[in-house]
Amino acid sequence: ENHFIRGYFDGDGCITRYTRKNKNWLSDYDITVLTGFEHNIKKFQKYLIEIGINASFVVDNRQKGFGSLKLNNLSDKYCFLKFLYQDHNDLYIIRKKTIADDFINQIESSNYKIHRNAVDNYIKNN
Repeated sequence: ENHFIRGYFDGDGCITRYTRKNKNWLSDYDITVLTGFEHNIKKFQKYLIEIGINASFVVDNRQKGFGSLKLNNLSDKYCFLKFLYQDHNDLYIIRKKTIADDFINQIESSNYKIHRNAVDNYIKNN
């Protein structure tokens, strides 16, 4: 399943790191799993919820029934990226994987409780 979702993410998803002068905040990472028609996105959303990852459907007001699936909190971002790139067999978009690795490494090397909770929750559920 993660290979299928990674294909969608590589083709239509987005991971962005916003940089701020003299700042390195994990909240500066924005992850959109995919964009498309609500009916299709809801299927992805349901699957992610089943594996313990909460994602929000965001309506695109420019086109009826269209929107995106976004990850909002650090724990869900971390768990999604770990899920996405497990057993990847070198099949991924390098640019996206590089940003994902940076985020994962920051979470895993962090001593902040909220970040450690993300790691612990992922390990517990997988």
